[in-house]
Parts: sequence; C-alpha cells; structure tokens
Amino acid sequence: MPLQRETVARAALHVVDEVGLDSLTIRRLAAHLDIQNPSLYWHFKNKQELLNCMAELMLTDFFAELHEPEPDQDWADWLTIYAHQLRTMLLAHRDGARIVAEADPSRSTFFEGFEWALNVLRHAGFDGNEAAIGILTLQNYVLGNVFEVQAHPFSLASDEDENHRSALRLSFDEERFPNVAAFLHTPALYSSAWASTQFETGLSLFLDGLRAHSAQEHSNKLDGENS
Repeated sequence: MPLQRETVARAALHVVDEVGLDSLTIRRLAAHLDIQNPSLYWHFKNKQELLNCMAELMLTDFFAELHEPEPDQDWADWLTIYAHQLRTMLLAHRDGARIVAEADPSRSTFFEGFEWALNVLRHAGFDGNEAAIGILTLQNYVLGNVFEVQAHPFSLASDEDENHRSALRLSFDEERFPNVAAFLHTPALYSSAWASTQFETGLSLFLDGLRAHSAQEHSNKLDGENS
C-alpha cells in the first residue's frame, strides 16, 4: 500500500527514539521504511516539513488525552492536568521538546489547545493579555523542564547509578558559594526522580502565583466598586 504522511512521520519519531533528532536523515528514514530516498519527497519537501508533521502528531496525541474542563472544575486543577499531560507527551519521545520547539507553531492542533487553556483563565477572571502570558509561561516552563531532562547527561543514567551522577557534580569553591553547595549536595539530585519532584514544585509555585494575582485583582475590583 502507498505510504501515508502520518505513517512516515510516525516512523521518523521511531527513528528519533533510537538515534536522536540530530541523526535523523532522509537516508536513515528511508532505510528504516525499506524504501528509496526519492519516495519520501512525495510526502515531505524537506526535513523541516517532516518535523512539522512529527510535532503535529505528538500534539494530536496530547490533545486526544486532554479534555475541556468540567463546569465546576477549578482552573488551577485543570492547568495542572494540562501541564502534566504536556510534559508526558514531550517525554514520550527522545528529543520531544526539541521536536515541538523547532516545528512551525502555526498548526491547528496547537491553537486548539491554546484556545482551551485561554478560555480557562478568561473564565477564571483573567483578562486576555494576562491569560495569554500565563499560558505561554506555563508552556515555556514545561518545555524548559523537559529540555533539561532530555539534554542533561543524568537523564541517561538510572537513579541508582551513583558513580555516574557523582562524576557530573561541579567543581567550585564551596566556601564562597555555600547556598549553591548545599543545593548541589541534595540527595539524589542527579536523578530522574528528582527532576520530576523539581517540576512539581515549580508548577505549584507558578500556580500559587497565579492564584495570588487573581485574588489581588478580585480584591482591587471590589475596592473600586465600593469606593
């Protein structure tokens, strides 16, 4: 049967999982599909177009698992689900954060989820600009966290590989930078489990900040109405 664009893009994701995004080439992908190189150019003019389709498939999988908030669902609870599922999607593929970040963002699937998230904050009382900045900041936070996990050598080691993690510790003047030293001596710092904990802590801080801002704006509005 003739190859479909989705089949080729999913095969490309599989190749990336094996060798990484930098090693994905048309030649390697054609070999993986057991076809000749020119056949792929019927579907994608270049690697960027292929990357765009790969990202759209990832986003489609993400939004298939995401649902619009229930009428009585707390906005921060929904955003927590949004962030968790976005992170899970990016981590599902090697270099997943790079694939999405380097793809053309003007894809229909991206705007669908962005619209949902904006509506959640708008309905919670945020104005349009605040809602947009809030969602973009959340997405950038998730992307940054996954970039770190996928780029840092500790992500390739098991949580029990103490020798590998110890080799990654930085050499610096601990007396001059005592707070940094205390942080870098955190147990299991160089582990995938710690990366997940760090993500959860940062997400909570971000959402707490949005809650505080929302409460302050609501208080200011009431003061203005009563004055």
